[in-house]
Amino acid sequence: MIELADSLGCSRASLYIWLKMEGAPSTSNTKRHDIDAWEKFINSRGLKPVEGDELNRGRLQAENLQRKNALLEIEIDEKLGKLIPVVEVETEVTRMVHQFKSLIYTKLENELPPILEGMKAADIQIKQREAIAEAFAILEDDKWRNQRLKQ
Repeated sequence: MIELADSLGCSRASLYIWLKMEGAPSTSNTKRHDIDAWEKFINSRGLKPVEGDELNRGRLQAENLQRKNALLEIEIDEKLGKLIPVVEVETEVTRMVHQFKSLIYTKLENELPPILEGMKAADIQIKQREAIAEAFAILEDDKWRNQRLKQ
């Protein structure tokens, strides 16, 4: 079939379609195809090769190979520690948010009330801002990062 398709200048896909048509030349007793008979059949029917069959198949195979390579690269990067699974990132971010909330609540609910007692509203606002800034400073400090790594 490949040799016949090459001789006729068409794809194997086109040839398989034509083989199913009524009046398509059959193979001889020697299992050989008559090229002249096929050319007459193609010309008499005005058949045109299906364009791009082989190109499309090759393109799809190349795209599939590229996808497989990309997945392998991701798998390798993950094993080398270059990538972190989403679940681990979500867990760490959730833990950090909870730690931040705990620190803010500790500052605002436990440490500030005794300090704020008897102060004017403007002074209370300043103290609250200072407490929040201090909480941010603790979270941004290397000590906090080191403490996180120890946990």
